[in-house]
Amino acid sequence: MAWQHITGIRINSRNFKVVDEFVTNLQKELNIYRLRSKWIHIKFVKSVDGDMGDCIGDTNEVDIRIDKTMDWKDQMITLAHEMVHAEQFLRGKLSEDGLLWRNRNYEKCTYERLPWEMSAHQLEEKLYDKCYPYLL
Repeated sequence: MAWQHITGIRINSRNFKVVDEFVTNLQKELNIYRLRSKWIHIKFVKSVDGDMGDCIGDTNEVDIRIDKTMDWKDQMITLAHEMVHAEQFLRGKLSEDGLLWRNRNYEKCTYERLPWEMSAHQLEEKLYDKCYPYLL
């Protein structure tokens, strides 16, 4: 499993355990759990520059930020969305600068038509429903 590092939530809290289990489940569902030498850094922050979350990275590690001022479910759906981007970066589908998708330039494409965003939006609710650890 890729190493996961979660900050912005108290380590001994129930929420930390839920997020840790959720990310583990997402890794399995996105088939990145075998990427043992990779890192996924997740930080819950008070603001993500007006966005709900973001993800930057490369084929070795990704940094995800989630706006913790949203309600819990929205945070978790956003985390599922950003984990799709994590998979895209770690597998080399999405370039480090976020302009190339499978070696094609999408610099002039609108946000709604970017293939990596379309994929993440399509999967976020399904991933939440399938991977969220309701029993914790």
